[in-house]
Amino acid sequence: FAKLNRIDRKHKQILISEKKLLKGISSLMNSVSKSESLFILEELKFSFEKLSATLTERIFIIRMGLINWVDRSIQKLK
Repeated sequence: FAKLNRIDRKHKQILISEKKLLKGISSLMNSVSKSESLFILEELKFSFEKLSATLTERIFIIRMGLINWVDRSIQKLK
C-alpha cells in the first residue's frame, strides 16, 4: 500500500509540471504583445525553478529541457 501511495504522489507531481507547462504555452499562444510574452516566459521559468525542488520534478524538467527552452525564448524576445 505504501508503494502505491509513493507512485501516486510522483504521478501527481509530474502532472503539476505538465499543467504549468501547458498553461504557459497556452498563454503565450494567446498573447499578442512582445512584453506580455516576455512576462509569461519569465513567470514560467520561475514556476519551473520553484517546482524543481523535488527530485521527480527536477528530472522531468531537465529531461524535457524546459528551463533551457524558456531561456532561449526569452533571449529571442529581448
